[in-house]
Amino acid sequence: MAATAPPLETSTSDPAFAVHFTNPHPLLRFAPQPVTHWKFFGSGELIFKPNSVLLRGRRPRPLGFTEQSLEIPLADIFNVGYVDRIVQFHVRIPLAAEKLMQLWVRDEQEARHIVHLLPRERTAEFERVASERQKFRQALEVIGARSVVTPALVAVNSLAFAWAISGGAGILTPDAAALIRAGSNFGPFTLDGQWWRLLSSLFLHFGLLHLAVNMWALWQSGRLAERLFGSMQFALVYVFAGLCGNVTSLLWNPGVNTAGASAALFGVLGALLAFIGRTGTRVPLEVSSGLRISGSVFVLYSLANGLTHSGCENSAVLGGLSGGFAMGWLLARPLDVEGRSSYVVQLSLAVLGGTVALGALSWPLIHPNAVEAAEWHFRDELQLYSWDEQRAQAEQRAIDQQQIKGNITRAQWGELIARDILPRWEAAEGRFTSVHLPPESALAPLQAQIVSYLDERRVALTVLSEAARYNDAEKLRQGKVLFARNRARQIELARHLPP
Repeated sequence: MAATAPPLETSTSDPAFAVHFTNPHPLLRFAPQPVTHWKFFGSGELIFKPNSVLLRGRRPRPLGFTEQSLEIPLADIFNVGYVDRIVQFHVRIPLAAEKLMQLWVRDEQEARHIVHLLPRERTAEFERVASERQKFRQALEVIGARSVVTPALVAVNSLAFAWAISGGAGILTPDAAALIRAGSNFGPFTLDGQWWRLLSSLFLHFGLLHLAVNMWALWQSGRLAERLFGSMQFALVYVFAGLCGNVTSLLWNPGVNTAGASAALFGVLGALLAFIGRTGTRVPLEVSSGLRISGSVFVLYSLANGLTHSGCENSAVLGGLSGGFAMGWLLARPLDVEGRSSYVVQLSLAVLGGTVALGALSWPLIHPNAVEAAEWHFRDELQLYSWDEQRAQAEQRAIDQQQIKGNITRAQWGELIARDILPRWEAAEGRFTSVHLPPESALAPLQAQIVSYLDERRVALTVLSEAARYNDAEKLRQGKVLFARNRARQIELARHLPP
């Protein structure tokens, strides 16, 4: 085979194709990618000569890239094949083992055309693997498997993201409070009876990047899983795994605020692993081992990422993975028409088993002990108070600005504080006082701290309001001292409050 050479002149009659030497997908274009023996990177060109092929592309150098050409004799090319838009072939190299060349082209039709132009020499092992893959693709065609739920899920997730943005959730930087209002799985609200959040949170995401990565993963794995299981069964796996993940997340951390399709996606992956692990599904060895390896690597990588990065909820993805694997095991069917002719009993048993399993998993959440129930109610009030406090402070700042600008008198300021602001703090104090946390609760000290803070805030604003209305200099001095001390306590307390 020829060595690397300068760019060669080509005839206008030589067939030429635009190619990529690394995955051109937008989400992976700038990510680390494995490179071939020749280290071509990014876009390039494949040109057919009479007795060789010419590859033109870029190779990385310490200070950038350099344009390079590689001419390969057709006699050195063998084991040619394609999968979707990826063309692969082996190249003989003198005094070395053969090397794999991999090219991404425009579409499957172009990949088929390139394969037709390349040599047809194949080893026995390659023929066996190619035969298994072909039988697998034909089996999917015979059973008429199509993917309709996966694109629908991508559309619903995208629409839910747009709807959440309209409510202030943020495009790139997520607003946790807005997502809670939109329906994320916020423990204090979910456990206080808003169980619908277990489902709605599966379609909400923390920012555009979170959505894009999850939808890419759903598109890549969901279409295959849907074709293997069938659309109805795939939808069941997706929803069941997502619910399992959210319930597990609440069991692990009742104060959690989660959103996204990650748990459901891990469930889809778990179902794929279950499908290829079941005897009788007739998935070719090469196909199943490829799925098993890539799936296992993805799971291990994601779990490691969750352990090393704060904010990642591994309990949810573990729950989703386990739920998806179990449901996938129950729903797996052979890849032939006869084996899929009757699935009503299998589907019914899977629904029944999933309902029982989900009920058992949720039992501690539905039937908490007295301490847990009181703590959940307290966390609920804590979130409501956090929002009320932000609104009350914003209104008070507006009143302060009116007085500073001279739009209202000092006495009018005092009247507005007494009429509009004080009732908010009194109501918040009353709500926290009404929560009966047992003394043994770990949250009892925080409750006492909040009640004391609210009582002091109420007293400070009352004194300042009276000082302003009655022009009392002594009360003004007392009120300022109380308010400054209360402000310091507020800063300390803020780290315990939700967003």
